[in-house]
Amino acid sequence: SEKRLFIVQLYFFDDFESGDLTHTENGVSWAGSNAGAGDDLRVSELNARAGRYALEFTFGGGPDGDDAWSEQRWNFGNRYPEMWLRWDTFVPANFTHRSQDNIGSPANNSILFLWGGVPDGAMWAAAIQAWPTAGDSSLTFSNSRPVQGLLSDPVRPDARLFAAADRGTWFTITVHMRLATVANNDGEIQLWKRRASTGTDELLFARTGLAIYNANGNFMEFGYVLGWSNSGFLETTIFYVDNFTLSTTPLELR
Repeated sequence: SEKRLFIVQLYFFDDFESGDLTHTENGVSWAGSNAGAGDDLRVSELNARAGRYALEFTFGGGPDGDDAWSEQRWNFGNRYPEMWLRWDTFVPANFTHRSQDNIGSPANNSILFLWGGVPDGAMWAAAIQAWPTAGDSSLTFSNSRPVQGLLSDPVRPDARLFAAADRGTWFTITVHMRLATVANNDGEIQLWKRRASTGTDELLFARTGLAIYNANGNFMEFGYVLGWSNSGFLETTIFYVDNFTLSTTPLELR
């Protein structure tokens, strides 16, 4: 039988001003910083949203057919059916989401991955991904382990997370994820984007009434931000993440 969830209020915030990944709060801790050959991930002083430090994700450049990998993982420290996440993202000036369709390779890139249990186990897992639209990154959602099997949205060209206008700028991403209950297909996900130029949270992506329930383990326990880039990048492309927040209560929207 499924382990019962102990619903407690969680709040975690890290602006990386410690200069490292040692911050813990309410049971949350950073886990692996993973990167492939020619890629890198570190706390850096080169480009912070505020203060001195931010997380620096380096995706090494390469020809068509090459991918790249840079991800930061964390441990929630408990099991949660609902979560709010927020972080600031810097999109590099040379960013372009290339399409590899012409050589038969996938071109999707990871934005956020949440799961319970081991990453490749039988418990719940889902991802927010991006696919190329004329050099921009358009959102899609894929729930990889509900009881019902794979649930995947089509790519939404109008939901452009990384657009041409964002290159060389910071903006804020807010995500709300709630898993379904046994009795109802009431799972939901929303993603908002707040550009500094507007100061307003734009609802970029939303799904409600989702059958995202897994009897083997219906909870969020781990996660990572960014991660595998199947499209890869022609030039070395460096993202930054700052002011990372997790909460079990709603984060204020503007």
